[in-house]
Amino acid sequence: MAASKRAYTMTRIPKKLTIGLQVVDSDRQRQASGVREYPAHRVEFGAHYHGPLPLTTLIGRQAELEDGCRSLQNPQVRLLTVTGAPGAGKTRLALAVAESAHADFPDGVWFVPLAPLQRPELVLPTIAQVLGVRQAGRRPLLETLTRTLRERRLLLVLDNLEHVLPAAPAVVGLLAACPVLKLLATSRAPLHVTGEHRLHVAPLALPRLEPLPSLVDLAQVPSVRLLIERAEAIAPGFGLSAANARAVAELCVRLDGLPLAIELAAARCRLMEPAELLAHLDRRLALLADGPRDAPPRQQALRAAIGWSYELLAPAEQRLFRRLGVFAGGCTLEAAAAVGLAPEEPAVDVLEGIASLLDHSLLHKEPDPASALRVAMFETMRAFAFEQLVAQGEVEATQWRHARFFVDLAEQAAPPRLDGADGPALVSRLEVEHDNLRAALRWLVDHGDVERGVQLAGALWSFWEVHGHLSEGLTWLDAALSRDPPASAPARARALIGAAALRRERGDFAAAAASARESATIRRAIGDQAGLAESLLILANVVALAGEPTEATSLAAECLAIRRQRHDTVGTAWAMAVLGLMLMFQADFTAARAHFEQALALRGGERDNMADAWLLRGLGVLEGCDGDALRARALLEQALDLFRAHGDVGGMGASLLGLGDLALRRNDQTAGRANLDEAVARLAQGGQLAWHTVALLRLEGSVPSRLLEEIGEAPITGYWRAALGRDMPPSIAANLTLATRNSTSMPGNGPASSAPVLSPRERQVLALVARHYTNREVAEELVLSIRTVERHVANIYAKLGVSSRRLATAYARDHGVLAAN
Repeated sequence: MAASKRAYTMTRIPKKLTIGLQVVDSDRQRQASGVREYPAHRVEFGAHYHGPLPLTTLIGRQAELEDGCRSLQNPQVRLLTVTGAPGAGKTRLALAVAESAHADFPDGVWFVPLAPLQRPELVLPTIAQVLGVRQAGRRPLLETLTRTLRERRLLLVLDNLEHVLPAAPAVVGLLAACPVLKLLATSRAPLHVTGEHRLHVAPLALPRLEPLPSLVDLAQVPSVRLLIERAEAIAPGFGLSAANARAVAELCVRLDGLPLAIELAAARCRLMEPAELLAHLDRRLALLADGPRDAPPRQQALRAAIGWSYELLAPAEQRLFRRLGVFAGGCTLEAAAAVGLAPEEPAVDVLEGIASLLDHSLLHKEPDPASALRVAMFETMRAFAFEQLVAQGEVEATQWRHARFFVDLAEQAAPPRLDGADGPALVSRLEVEHDNLRAALRWLVDHGDVERGVQLAGALWSFWEVHGHLSEGLTWLDAALSRDPPASAPARARALIGAAALRRERGDFAAAAASARESATIRRAIGDQAGLAESLLILANVVALAGEPTEATSLAAECLAIRRQRHDTVGTAWAMAVLGLMLMFQADFTAARAHFEQALALRGGERDNMADAWLLRGLGVLEGCDGDALRARALLEQALDLFRAHGDVGGMGASLLGLGDLALRRNDQTAGRANLDEAVARLAQGGQLAWHTVALLRLEGSVPSRLLEEIGEAPITGYWRAALGRDMPPSIAANLTLATRNSTSMPGNGPASSAPVLSPRERQVLALVARHYTNREVAEELVLSIRTVERHVANIYAKLGVSSRRLATAYARDHGVLAAN
């Protein structure tokens, strides 16, 4: 029928409800337009799409679009609810599904916007209004609708049903009475009615940040593509470039891939560059408030979109939601209960509250290593929750509960328990909660709770060491220890020995020894024998590495005596493992073997502690040097399995180094280089500079000057013995000496030197990196393994003194690497 013969219904329902809808109005309008007159409940149906036509393209939703159409084609699906977080694009997807599927509905697809309604009882009248159905006499409206739609194969699209959910039973009643009617609803919360099928709309796919994809690949990532297309429409001349690629990618990640947030950010691109936008995202809710004027009010600002869902919550649910905003990276049910409820408040069912927040798409589930329920907020939701927490004056009390919970968690995972059979589960838990632990540390340090701040940092040092978070751990330990007034003696002593252990791994032996001595002094003064033994052992290890074997032996002997007196079997085994390493460092391999064998015998058949792993690794290396390759490999692989289970990056690297060396000496070049490649990567990841240097020496025969400057030639020689169970070959020792001499001419050590020397292969890799190749693409181009490429990239970074692909690219451009390769 021609458009001139259509009219719009304009009575009682707000005018904006009728935009884009083709319905029949009053008798007078029908007569004026020449349309045939029908009884009150008769409607003109046809295979038409009666809904708004979007003015922008649908991006990144092909799979959801196909799922939605497939569901509507399924005879068993009568009610399909599209759910998702505020700003996820539920309405946009529903419109696309409805438009694509309209041919399957001979009596049309009818769009019913419900957002302006204030009362659930208006839902059925609104459906009738859109369809042009008028109530006949005293007959109930549901009956009139049923008589009209009973034989009609049509699709009703009910948009924004979440705030009128009590109307769901009436809607389902209509569905039940009309056997060929189908409903497509959008709602931030499921309807929870019989026969409901759900289509969840997740945020758009996000780009990888490290390494950043090439410009071509980056532009195809759905979240990035949306930002680019919307920004180009608003700011002609905007485009993805090498200069803004990282900022664009980070914007998409920090906006959680939510289409509404990305579109609002794109609107700002007419005024600000992506990097500027990124810098202002700490106030994202104020920044993202410039949506299209023709959009509903809730979609013109991010704060309004989230606030719409927040206002639908019960008061207790609102309170829980805003308090969960203090969690960084999610929380377990146990943590939510501990932080979300104040002791003086009446008990509530936190599980029910979380279920409701999940239903309203204000939380989402996250994987948990213990397979427990874990939930998290998108950062945009979290920013809104924190705003509400501030407005209610609840920030301080909630943050204290959060900090206390994570102090208790860290204490449960502190050594020696972290080293034992429970270690793998504890380490996994701490890694998952690392963002929360950081947030708790920041709060404690910044708000003057020195005691708990030092307590928390001291409890975490072994975790930081095992997982390679050395620099970060030292930053937190130093920050906590520097606050006044000082923490209690026990807390301070533990934090000091943690700082010593981390500095030892970084090769800063002088500072490590100073911290360890202070820790030992405190523990001796307060009579903490167990703690004193720990401090003495780490101090012995540090002074041995610094070239003072006599003092190291004396300190280690005192530690061993204390632990034997205390009948501490595991502690004694640990002390003997460290003593064995020290003896290897000093080239006394026979005595080292004796210590390893005695300690393993002391442990009996138990092989579940980190001490066991280091003992097995040491004995495996020595067996290999003595010619028993089969036993050496078995011991090293057993050690590697234990280290992997505990997530000990340094231990994994040390074991792989031993396995790689063993394979090379048996002329198995493939296995040898593969193991050494992985060892280099692991040790670089963990920041264990000395072990990393030995791995590079064994693999390449030389090392970057930067490593020599940080560690020194003598410790590297000792670490070679500890890592490989023999003295360094003369050829490598000569290369090391020459490199040490050459390092004195590097910038900062004397006259200005020439640019860093890259090998031909490194220059090839750098040229491809500068052309935005990923590591995988570099490997394919140069016919190398990805591990080898990662090693080359690490070496390039070390030689150039850079920390990112962007800086390496700048060097390549400025020094002619691109032109020459």
